[in-house]
Amino acid sequence: MKRFLAALAAVAAALFFVAGCGPETAQNGQTPAEGSLIAVLPSTVPFSQLKAPALDTVDFVSDAVGYAGGRGIILKSADGGRTWAKVYTSRDNVLSVDAVNAVNVWAATKDYLLRSTDGRTFRRVDPAISAGQAGKGITAIDFLDKDQGFILANGVIWRLTGGAKVQMATPKGRVDSLDFVDKDNGFAAGANVVYKTGDGGRTWARIFTAPVVTGSNPWQAAIRAGSATNAWFLVYGGDESMSQKAYVLFHTTDGAGFFPVMDEGYFSGAYPSIHLDNNRNIGGQPGTFTVYGDQAAFFTGWYPDQLQLTSTGDDGNSFSRFAIGKSDDTTVPDFFSPMGISFADATHGWLVGSQKGRGIILFTTDGKNFQPVP
Repeated sequence: MKRFLAALAAVAAALFFVAGCGPETAQNGQTPAEGSLIAVLPSTVPFSQLKAPALDTVDFVSDAVGYAGGRGIILKSADGGRTWAKVYTSRDNVLSVDAVNAVNVWAATKDYLLRSTDGRTFRRVDPAISAGQAGKGITAIDFLDKDQGFILANGVIWRLTGGAKVQMATPKGRVDSLDFVDKDNGFAAGANVVYKTGDGGRTWARIFTAPVVTGSNPWQAAIRAGSATNAWFLVYGGDESMSQKAYVLFHTTDGAGFFPVMDEGYFSGAYPSIHLDNNRNIGGQPGTFTVYGDQAAFFTGWYPDQLQLTSTGDDGNSFSRFAIGKSDDTTVPDFFSPMGISFADATHGWLVGSQKGRGIILFTTDGKNFQPVP
């Protein structure tokens, strides 16, 4: 009996050591009893068994490995989304996840960053950036390698180097969105304006102003770049109705001249100089979008109660539209809820969101048809 108890005590001590309870656990924002075990020994199960909260962001680095984040959680999959593990939990919402590779991952809450160098454990990083009235106000991150990247906070871009040092690297104007293709070349957009840098954010040029008129709401911007010469710019929100929102999607193939590709025709008065086919749009309400290289781009939108994917595989020369599901479908994100999208190549993609506060993950292996992960 004594030998049995001694052996049991030894096993318990070993488990405590493996769990790594201590200061690192506190940085993870978790209790020692659960946080460290989740971080070091994550269990991998089908997504349906996790009962995950709402998800806002996703990033896959290959057709196998990717991360998803949301209401106080980061999940990891190593098999294309078939199974997932909780690798981080806290009280704070994870707004953005950016995986440099399978093990070097950055994530952001509104007030601090999270960093992993092994794809399993995350530690808090507090960048020394100016705080606004609502805190640091981090809304997006874009990392180029394990030590350097860009942070968008309160409309201002900051460059982080060495994993900790930050310096302001922003254009003269509010920024809503950014996308860097390498350490030098990147795009930023705010309201109806696009900026471009070729020196890592040290200097910026204002390269395009969308011809939209002042509406009932401020215009917002989103930009995604496949290369230094190829980018997609969405200006949206200047006017809206119950199920429709004013927007214009622009494209550049030379890194300078943007031309309109799609719009919401109902609000044509908000962009009177633009005349496009009313049937060529990404829906009455635009959603999230992403690009893969110079040729492929993927856009989500609502028509009006059905979520659809509009995509191009030939740099915008032609587009195809595919139904994802109706808003009352329990496997499709709620209307108006935040969504995240990621494509590892031209055919393997993932879409995350929420349905009544419950996390949703869909995937496609053909770039067309999305279905729920198991």
